[in-house]
Amino acid sequence: MDHSLIETLRRTWDSLRGIRRDIATGGHIGAMSDIDALVGVALSETLNQLGTSETAARPQAAPPEGETGRDAPG
Repeated sequence: MDHSLIETLRRTWDSLRGIRRDIATGGHIGAMSDIDALVGVALSETLNQLGTSETAARPQAAPPEGETGRDAPG
């Protein structure tokens, strides 16, 4: 993973911890479930996108000699 991406994720996580603390201190603890749900969706989408780009960057294995993806057995 890119060093700048790791640093960005760390700063984002630190910011979220501060936001959670401020919300709890401000007496809006009920809003935390909505915020946690949105953060969960963002995390899931980020991991999905990272997985997609890592998969796209990997070289694809060639089919066995004499076979193509279309006429490979099974």
